[in-house]
Amino acid sequence: MIKNKLGVSGMIGYVLLIGIVMAIGTFMYVFLKSYVPADDLTCPDGAAISVLSYTCVENAAGTYDLNITLKNTGRFELIAYRIYATNGLDQEIATIDLSDNFVDGNVGAGIIPFPGISYGTDADPLLQSFEGITSKIYSIDITPSISINTEDNRKKTVVCGEARVREKITC
Repeated sequence: MIKNKLGVSGMIGYVLLIGIVMAIGTFMYVFLKSYVPADDLTCPDGAAISVLSYTCVENAAGTYDLNITLKNTGRFELIAYRIYATNGLDQEIATIDLSDNFVDGNVGAGIIPFPGISYGTDADPLLQSFEGITSKIYSIDITPSISINTEDNRKKTVVCGEARVREKITC
């Protein structure tokens, strides 16, 4: 009879252990679920950036210097942009991050600040310089970012992938 009671108490221990693990797992699920945003932030229609002109020259070091004149032609204030380049004629996806070659200012996580608050037809063009590009480039992709208000008056940055501009470059 004593052996049978030891088996029952062992089973009770396992049932309690499984119950505790399930309770902790449920608590962690509910807690971590509150950190996931409920709605995706999307870029509103009307965010746009245009390339007015560019110059690309090879310098004495054998690298390329690129100067681009950009203009915010949309209805929203642009706060930053991402710029990537292609190094082949048939390359469809731009993979070379040019933010490391940005001349003026600090760049964080590939995002280049877009100073000024003007937008639309009254916007002033902005000259941006990139130096020391090691490979020949054939096109650039520029994706603007805007700032939008969310709940509790907190501003969030949204990358506007649908407003991406591709410009062919002759370097």
